[in-house]
Amino acid sequence: MGPYSGRSLNISKEVCGILLNRNCEFELNFVPS
Repeated sequence: MGPYSGRSLNISKEVCGILLNRNCEFELNFVPS
C-alpha cells in the first residue's frame, strides 16, 4: 500500500533514493535505494 504500490521496481536503477515524509509534517527523510 502507499504511493509506490503497484509501480515498477525498475526505477531503482535510475535514482539514488527517495524522499519520504511519513511521520513529520516539516522534514523529509532520504532513503537510499
